[in-house]
Amino acid sequence: MLEHLPAAITTDRKGSIMTKNNVAQLEHLSQQLTQRFTRLDDLINQAWLEHELVRGALRDFFKVYYGWLGEEGVEHERH
Repeated sequence: MLEHLPAAITTDRKGSIMTKNNVAQLEHLSQQLTQRFTRLDDLINQAWLEHELVRGALRDFFKVYYGWLGEEGVEHERH
């Protein structure tokens, strides 16, 4: 886990335990952040897809609705 760090950080000397703990904590937090950003990206992609599906459904809804109003001879404004 700590193999990739410079020897000065991982060697035993006064304060090295605290340094190792800090590095381990930073590594753990970094992994958490990576996982959360990955999850966030997945959620954003899912939300974008849902947004597009809603837009398509609304487009279809209004197409049918305005077609129906036209068949019924109802005056309407199209926006």
